Amino acid sequence: MAVKHLTSLNRSATWIVPEFAEQFAPAGRDTKIPEALKAKWRKNPEDLLKYRKEVDSVMNHFFDLQYKDSKLQQKAVEATRKAMEKRLQKKPHLAKVLVPGFAVGCRRITPGHGYLEALVQDNVDVRTDQILRVTKAGIEMIDGSHIECDAIICATGFDTSFRPFFPVIGPAGRDLRDSWVDEPRSYLSIAAAGFPNYFSKSPTLVTARANGMPQ
Repeated sequence: MAVKHLTSLNRSATWIVPEFAEQFAPAGRDTKIPEALKAKWRKNPEDLLKYRKEVDSVMNHFFDLQYKDSKLQQKAVEATRKAMEKRLQKKPHLAKVLVPGFAVGCRRITPGHGYLEALVQDNVDVRTDQILRVTKAGIEMIDGSHIECDAIICATGFDTSFRPFFPVIGPAGRDLRDSWVDEPRSYLSIAAAGFPNYFSKSPTLVTARANGMPQ
């Protein structure tokens, strides 16, 4: 959707990293897998398994990035800073407010495809000062300036607490929100006692090392 003008109100800096495991997808998320390769994988599933293991191996080698002052973390800071500055070179002043001063891994890293490229467009302004309030016509900033707008899109974060925000009732009539009122108790972060048909499975599952279920 095209807009005449966009103002991005950025609360704080965050690391915008290149696509992960990009050697397996040179065009990023726009990479097209050839039909011939898909047919090969269907015929020889062991080749697909080998490919998936290679991708996982590359991703798992990022683990040391989480260690403070590790060599990988230091390299990641330097490489990501240069990558962000290059993507922001049309408006170099933005690098001073958008490139973080903390290490990569302190906050969740973001592979923001096209995000920085959007911020340097001629019809986009970036502001990092504080919002005072939302008015009928737009947004009033703490310095007294006013941004008139037709629409406000909020990206202020999500509820990341461990308790579900909706009722999950087990066969004994107990609500999982009550069971987890103090802390979550589960099996491998997948299943919860007393809720036999409830389980969690996602790329961000908090298992010890990966996101697979035990065999």
